[in-house]
Amino acid sequence: MRVNHVSLAVVLAWGFLSHAQEPALNTWTVAGPDFKPADGLPDQQWLTGDGFSDNVYRTKTGSILIRTGIGSKAAGYAPGFYTNTTVEWDLKTNQARPLEISNWDGGSYSPGKLLPAFKEHPTPMPRHTYDGICYVEEEDAMYLMLGAHGRMFRKDLDEATQAAYQEDVHSTWKLSLADRRWTRIPESVRKFWNESACSPYESHLQHWPEGRRLLFLSDRGTRAAEFDLKTQKWAMVTTKNPPPMSLYNARSTWDGKRQRWIFRLGPALCAYDPRDRAFLALPLAYPAPEDKKDVRNTMKGIAYLPKHDVYLINGLTADDTFVYAPEKDAWSKVPASGPKLVNGYLQYDSHSDQVILSYQQTAYRFRYEPAGRP
Repeated sequence: MRVNHVSLAVVLAWGFLSHAQEPALNTWTVAGPDFKPADGLPDQQWLTGDGFSDNVYRTKTGSILIRTGIGSKAAGYAPGFYTNTTVEWDLKTNQARPLEISNWDGGSYSPGKLLPAFKEHPTPMPRHTYDGICYVEEEDAMYLMLGAHGRMFRKDLDEATQAAYQEDVHSTWKLSLADRRWTRIPESVRKFWNESACSPYESHLQHWPEGRRLLFLSDRGTRAAEFDLKTQKWAMVTTKNPPPMSLYNARSTWDGKRQRWIFRLGPALCAYDPRDRAFLALPLAYPAPEDKKDVRNTMKGIAYLPKHDVYLINGLTADDTFVYAPEKDAWSKVPASGPKLVNGYLQYDSHSDQVILSYQQTAYRFRYEPAGRP
């Protein structure tokens, strides 16, 4: 049989490159990614001052959706340290490309102003999203609500911008990822609570697949609501008990096996079950440092790994990698190695069985291997 040596060499090379991208087991490795510029913006600048916007995992493509900022004088983009851009990081190619940029001028350092493209394509204004974004697989869409954008407001905003600003405040936004188009849904938890009763900061949004709803919890977890994906309406709900920890600054993950929403802030974790609308305290991952300024009290990274049925959390060093086994109700320390890490956001890529840690333009990969497995 005749062998095409050129083709064979190419296949082997691609196999080597693919394998080379996979981190060694229980080892944190720097991942990049390679950020590509937006098309048609010769004067663009990546603005990485934002540290208050979570990212989400797009299961349909196995990619990470990162909220960040792009500035351009030519295009009129000036978000400051707010996010005005959704970037998609393809984990297979390790390239990150802008999917869309908000059709707003202004941001944290300048008043808001609608750009000409807003008329045909309304988009949410620049903001901190916090944990208030989520992905819905069945729709291949990302939802967003509330967040911080108050620095853009001025009493002397032009009439059209003021109207769009007020509409945004009282809306839920949906980004259809297939066509990169935003849709404004004139529904929000603002119909139940004003800003003094429900802060726009550090709120939480999560897709509940079995219930075909979005779940909302306020910054402290004291306000709760559900969004029916079919009727596109928000309904206020009452939880059976208050959360055992403050959800302010916490980040979250979804345990699909148990239909539980898991929150983490430092060593503290809790679960929220939307079926009975009850909170449950989970054991501390590690003793809380006495020094309140110790960064171990404010770490946020958490991801549920369905293949291994554990919740994985990270610290600033590989030595602070832990997993919680819900079936055993027990924590264990992972014998991990690797470089210094960041207080960022964790996502689990089911396609490659890798945990992704990212913060702004810094990212790491990690492949978890349980102790004792041959």
